[in-house]
Amino acid sequence: MDKGWKTEMNNVVNERTPLVIAAEINMLKEHTHKTVLINSVEIGRRLTEAKAMLKHGEWGQWLKESVSYSQSTATRLMQMYKEYGPKLLDVSEGNNSSNYAALHNLTYTQALILLGVPEEEREKFVEDNAIDNMSTRELQQTVNEKNQAIEDRDQAQAEKAQAIEEKESLKKELDGKDREIAR
Repeated sequence: MDKGWKTEMNNVVNERTPLVIAAEINMLKEHTHKTVLINSVEIGRRLTEAKAMLKHGEWGQWLKESVSYSQSTATRLMQMYKEYGPKLLDVSEGNNSSNYAALHNLTYTQALILLGVPEEEREKFVEDNAIDNMSTRELQQTVNEKNQAIEDRDQAQAEKAQAIEEKESLKKELDGKDREIAR
C-alpha cells in the first residue's frame, strides 16, 4: 500500500496540468523579482564603491564607458543600496534577525516607489498596506497620499504654531496696553 501511494503521488506530481504550470510560472516570477531586487542592490553597492575611488569629474564618463548607465540610473541603484542594502542583504544571506524580512518580497519597482516613504516609516507602511495586491499605479498613489497626509499634517502643525505665536504676541501687546491704561 505504501509503495502504491508513492507511485500515485509521483504520477500526480509529474502530471502536467495548467494549475501545475501556473504554480511553476508564479514561483519563477517570484524568484525573478527577488533576484532583480537583490542584484540591483548589489550593483548599487559596487557603484558606490567605484564612485568613491574615482576623481572628481570622472564619474559620468566612467559610467558611460564602463557600465553603460546614465547618472540617474546609477544614482537610483546607489540609493537602493543605501536604503535597502544592509537590511535586504542580511535577510538574503540567511540572517533573519532583521525586521526587514517584508522587504525581501518586494519587486524592484515596489522598492523604488517605497523610497518615497521615509525610512523610519517604510517597514510599517509595508505591513499596513497590502502592497502585494497593489498595482504599481496603486502603490504610487498610496505613497503619494501618505506623503500628502504628512505634508498636510506638517502644514497644520506649522499653522498652529504660528497661531500660538501670534496669540502670545497679541497677549503681550494687550498686557502692555492694560499696564498703560492702569498708569
